[in-house]
Amino acid sequence: MKPVSTSKSITCNKVMSKNHQKKSQKPKNKRRQQQRWRQKYNKKLLCEQFTYPSFPSQNCFPWKYENIFHQIYKPITVVAGSSIASRLIEYNLQTSKDLVKLTYESGCNCFKMLTWLRSIEGQEMMRGASRIILILGTNDLHVMCAEETVHRIRETVEAIRLLYPGLQLAWQLLQWRIKGTRYLSSGVRVLQEIDKCNIMLLELSHRLNFQTIDPRLTRYHISDDNLHPTYEGSRIIEQCVRQFLERQ
Repeated sequence: MKPVSTSKSITCNKVMSKNHQKKSQKPKNKRRQQQRWRQKYNKKLLCEQFTYPSFPSQNCFPWKYENIFHQIYKPITVVAGSSIASRLIEYNLQTSKDLVKLTYESGCNCFKMLTWLRSIEGQEMMRGASRIILILGTNDLHVMCAEETVHRIRETVEAIRLLYPGLQLAWQLLQWRIKGTRYLSSGVRVLQEIDKCNIMLLELSHRLNFQTIDPRLTRYHISDDNLHPTYEGSRIIEQCVRQFLERQ
């Protein structure tokens, strides 16, 4: 067995005594450490720095966070309609001021729209929305005359305001079509009925205080079925909706 030197044993004892002293020391005062750190670096602690609140209150945001606030808390606009809106692209409807949601259903009329707005799915879509843009009326005009169509639109507007108080509402005017209805053959008589319906709808908008949108599509923007808009026609509708939202 080899003898152990006395110098090594002394150093080992010193190391053990130092470790024992470190363990036996009292816990440091964290508050005093924070004060020294603040005095040395002249900077706020991480816990004292600004953090985003969990509620959308613009008064809580400094001026340098204003752009972030507008990106996070944009007003929501819902665009809902029939198959006329089937070729619209939700991304193309977005603006710098609004967050736009798009929904549509083939064959949708005013009655089906109200049923959807009362459903759980519709309420989830409308949560937080400040405005709704409706692209409806074509399927209603297919089974009834212009007077009855406008009467149904009036009932729809009043019902939506009861369901969602404070919601702003806009309605797109009926666009060019020559496809025949249940009571009218295709051609000029359908166009005359559409013009009559739009005139009455404009009068109703002034009376009930809601806005209207008119993309003014022509026969060159309608597909071969003489009813739905083409790709170019859908882009015109998107541009019209964006311009309407930017003016608000």
